[in-house]
Amino acid sequence: MRHRRKFAVMKRQILIITGHPHNETQKAQLHIVGKYYNDYFKSNTGGAYEDAEITNLETPKVKEIQDLLKEDKKIDFAVLVLIGHGATQEGKQLFQINVDEIINPGQIELTLKKQLVVVESCRVTAISDHPVVDVTDKIASFKDGGKIKFPISKAKSKELYNAGIERCNDGLVVCFACDEDEKASKLHFTKALIEMSKNWSANPQLDSAVASIQGIMVPVAEHVKKESNNKQSPQILGTEKFPFAISRY
Repeated sequence: MRHRRKFAVMKRQILIITGHPHNETQKAQLHIVGKYYNDYFKSNTGGAYEDAEITNLETPKVKEIQDLLKEDKKIDFAVLVLIGHGATQEGKQLFQINVDEIINPGQIELTLKKQLVVVESCRVTAISDHPVVDVTDKIASFKDGGKIKFPISKAKSKELYNAGIERCNDGLVVCFACDEDEKASKLHFTKALIEMSKNWSANPQLDSAVASIQGIMVPVAEHVKKESNNKQSPQILGTEKFPFAISRY
């Protein structure tokens, strides 16, 4: 009798923090962006996260985050997303978490060995249009030599994503929407990061493939620089190739 190999349960966590908006319009816009990330990570492309694996905090107090981080969840891998207003001071990235408090994202430590941080610091007063992408995962028939390919299951997507995490060494990777002394405008970074991940995933030539954040950031940075006329240059710090997108097929 053949025995199936048993895998340890991977404990993952997405923490999405929406910072302080300057008005009600921005509040609604930042909420939309937070949902945008939620929908992405819950999709098969984003790793098929469950609702229980995603925590959303809107303009939290520092103490709320500290209390949350004190909980011993024994998390193996976490993605921290910061959405809001930021600046650079003395070489440090700052983030306005609420009306009274400004923090350094580096101070938010999830006390785990593998962590990806995405910082979308938006400094504009309006967004020209909402980020829109097709997230329906429609079943399409792509014929290649008589072979019809169908989208992989949620369970398979999660398996590929978790295996990608296990292959990585311990480490921290931080993605910034722009370089120092630059402004992040019109959500060029977030739209490119998620839309290009979705487009990569939809390629019918891929077969159970995994795209790392390192690989995705290369075309994302090039696209954002072009869209902003070289006024915004996304940056990535850290070398670990944590998974960010799973192919649809």
